Amino acid sequence: MEKVIERLKASKGKFARHQSTDGRRDGKAWAENVASYRDLVRLAELLANGYLGTLGGALPSAYSEADILAAAIRDTEARRGISRDVFTGYDADKFDEPEYLGAFCDAAVDVWDAVKDKV
Repeated sequence: MEKVIERLKASKGKFARHQSTDGRRDGKAWAENVASYRDLVRLAELLANGYLGTLGGALPSAYSEADILAAAIRDTEARRGISRDVFTGYDADKFDEPEYLGAFCDAAVDVWDAVKDKV
């Protein structure tokens, strides 16, 4: 059993690193190519106020993590599919992985932080 546990721990770590790498890449690209000024301002505010800590499947929901985050960014009620409007071109299912979600948001806000004083 120890070998199985070690193998699965290694697999879990590799999966988390992959999700984080993908999230950072996608968050940066979204911020640079898709996000509006308002989207980035709102996302930065949400992160600064600890909003991501409220996600992560702690409570059952009829909406995906991506839909919940998209609704928060747009400051509106959650609805199925809103994430397709906000995160156009990105796989909303990936947002259900905490490592991806956190890395996506952090990278997007990093882009915002780099340009906000010039906008």
